[in-house]
Amino acid sequence: MSTFNETLNAMNGDSRTIPLYRFFGWQGGTVHQLAAATGLSVMDILYSPIGEGKDTLGGFSAIRTCGRDWRRDVLAPKHKGDLPYWHGVIAGFYATPWVERA
Repeated sequence: MSTFNETLNAMNGDSRTIPLYRFFGWQGGTVHQLAAATGLSVMDILYSPIGEGKDTLGGFSAIRTCGRDWRRDVLAPKHKGDLPYWHGVIAGFYATPWVERA
């Protein structure tokens, strides 16, 4: 039986980009647009190992509790380039059944 983080680390491509699109309220886009918006590299978004711990909690909480406008306008600029934060966003999306999936 795999852990939640092992499951996340097995994901790439759309499995990692969809939570980031939802964070920004986008219907879709390119991984290059996500890279520009998050301050991460394309490789980080698609393949970097997702860790756990206090460094990911901000993103984990933001996707679960904050409105899109607040996330996009306040949190995204504050966390540009913060890889653990964006990993938390991905983890929070998959850990939260009520987060908008469409």
